[in-house]
Amino acid sequence: MAHLTYNQAMSQSIIQILNSLGLAGEELESFKRFQSNPNSKSFLPVSEILCRYQLKTEAIELLLLGVERHPDFGLGRVALAREMYDQGMLTNAWHQISHESVDIHTNFQASLLYLRLALVHDEQILAENAFQKMEKSISSHIKIKSVMDKLLISGLDSVKKMLLDDFKKRKVKVLLMKLPSHGNTQSKVSTEKDISSQQKPDFSYAKNFYQVHLSEIFNPYEKTRRDPKDSEFLGLDSLTMASIYEKQGHYRKAIDIYGRLLKNYPESGLILQKLKQAKKTAAELVGEPVEIDEEIADQMESMEVVDQQINFYKDLLNNVDDLGR
Repeated sequence: MAHLTYNQAMSQSIIQILNSLGLAGEELESFKRFQSNPNSKSFLPVSEILCRYQLKTEAIELLLLGVERHPDFGLGRVALAREMYDQGMLTNAWHQISHESVDIHTNFQASLLYLRLALVHDEQILAENAFQKMEKSISSHIKIKSVMDKLLISGLDSVKKMLLDDFKKRKVKVLLMKLPSHGNTQSKVSTEKDISSQQKPDFSYAKNFYQVHLSEIFNPYEKTRRDPKDSEFLGLDSLTMASIYEKQGHYRKAIDIYGRLLKNYPESGLILQKLKQAKKTAAELVGEPVEIDEEIADQMESMEVVDQQINFYKDLLNNVDDLGR
């Protein structure tokens, strides 16, 4: 079996998920177009399908891969920013909506997202400048006017509190970081076409968006999966497991898995960035260099995968018993 890149493996995992949904009509046609050419812009309608089935994590992963392949596809970045915003990843969403490929002056969804994200990041001047340049049909929309009217009447702090309260009501954890100084122009994120051979793409916006999903535990390559200690093959569940460890604060285990996974997918800027971010976070929290106990990390990873497989088959047997009654 030919060794797949991380992007190829993830595309195949998404295809497997879509195959299991029993799609029909336009959804099925969109899926077929994506299946025939996963590298095309057909990832956008497929991400919408995943969202309709509440597969938000998978949709974000697919959109990330899509904009990596098509860095100047503004509509793809708007969709990614929207999903990241909905999940509370506000700074991540800002990096997407402020990209030079996004038209924030004629696209309503992009305009509203840009204003909200600028204001929660205390960028009032950016928000006001963007509002002034919007087409009249966009700037006069009731949702946009309500935000800007409240800004004028009550001030930035009041608007920011209103926007963040929405996440509290939905019990969504917010990731909000201070933006670097950038002047009074729309921020720009480096694209593949202007990245030098010494630079790596910035995928810090992908931090902590993984959740456990059945398809990530039982992926198309599960049959070829060997012992986790064998560094020549690591399934997609390893990346998921590392993200889980990060969320739980087990940074040493996460860093070990990211490092081994990077050896198998050295071209993945996403994995490299997640490894760097995990090391940085661990150093800040622990206050000392991170040392890895590979044996413990391998044992924990293997045990958790096995436990989840056992639980899956238990549920499957229960469902079979119910059907037989």
